[in-house]
Amino acid sequence: MVSTMHVNFEMHKRAFFAVFATIMLSVIPCSLAMAQENVRPNRMIEAFETGRPAISGLDFQVVEAEHKPFVLTEVIDSITAVLVKKNEQGQPVLPPIVRLPMEGDENAGWAIKAVLERGAMGIIIPQTDTSDDAMRAIRQIRPWNVRGSKYPFPAGHRSSGGPANWGVENLSRAADDLWPLNPDGEVLFFPMIESMVGVSNLVEILHTPGVSGILVGPGDLTSSLGLAGGAGNRSPEVTDILENIGQTCRERMKYCGMVTSSEADTNRWIDAGFKFIWRLDLRDATSGNWYATQYNR
Repeated sequence: MVSTMHVNFEMHKRAFFAVFATIMLSVIPCSLAMAQENVRPNRMIEAFETGRPAISGLDFQVVEAEHKPFVLTEVIDSITAVLVKKNEQGQPVLPPIVRLPMEGDENAGWAIKAVLERGAMGIIIPQTDTSDDAMRAIRQIRPWNVRGSKYPFPAGHRSSGGPANWGVENLSRAADDLWPLNPDGEVLFFPMIESMVGVSNLVEILHTPGVSGILVGPGDLTSSLGLAGGAGNRSPEVTDILENIGQTCRERMKYCGMVTSSEADTNRWIDAGFKFIWRLDLRDATSGNWYATQYNR
């Protein structure tokens, strides 16, 4: 026969665990939400902020749209394909960074708006030679300011909406802005330095408000010097220019990127001060595949 004391004990025990389970079920989602609040959607920015180099295929994905027929629907399909894959933190595994075909002295506003609204998390503009070139793109990338904004200048004039396609929950409107101009922004802008005019204006471009960093195109830079060999040219003249760019970025604590085609190349330019690398030898359906097949890399 079960004693009254034992029955009471069992009832109290069950009541305790029921209350405990209720408390835990309410706390766990809150804890997860708090953890997610500290996770950046853009893993390339996460790499920068933690002090490690960002490498394409590991920390970001370039969607190439310059050296191929520019078909906007194909670019958008590529962005969507990259965004599908998420990690355990809910971040896109590889934030899509789109290189557009429009150069720095052209109006790329319509294309910038189209790809950002469909989920691009960064923009690369080739042949950017001056701070004015960079500023033109910055105004087209930044959304309209909210009244009382902490970072109103330079003023943007883009409709906001891109983060809705990242597949990340609980984002503030600030996420659609440029980083590091807005520390809460998740969008990146990299003007490409591909001529000696750009090299001569490097410091001004680096300090243009809204520039996240610069990306060096060694092939076109070599061609602009009247030299053959493209990106494979390793003459002392070309090497000195590239190393000086890395040193300039290092001294000014700015983010500079390099286009490479091998692991050895990648390590070399990281050691020279470059903070992000677009590796053309890493084949992918949405990044570098055109180069890899075109140049047998």
